[in-house]
Amino acid sequence: MSNGVYRALTVEVLSWRGLVTYYVLFFLHLETRRVHIAGITRHPDQEWMEQVARSATEESWGYLHPCRYGLHDRDSKFCTSFRAALAAAEDHSAAS
Repeated sequence: MSNGVYRALTVEVLSWRGLVTYYVLFFLHLETRRVHIAGITRHPDQEWMEQVARSATEESWGYLHPCRYGLHDRDSKFCTSFRAALAAAEDHSAAS
């Protein structure tokens, strides 16, 4: 099994309306240093974070499926339902 890091960062983009902030959520696989961009949004709400977690842990093609451990900071964007979706996927893979 491998390890990964979850990270959210902000990017400011100059648009016709001025500076716009985007949130980029990415996953870094520590052993290979491969980066997977999970999503980019202007408004990272709970529903968006839940969908990212479900997509990232999809059993057949999710890029977090082979990971056993994950790390993230205490940012409030990593809401309880995001962590629960990751934990549910981990329990599911352990049961298989």
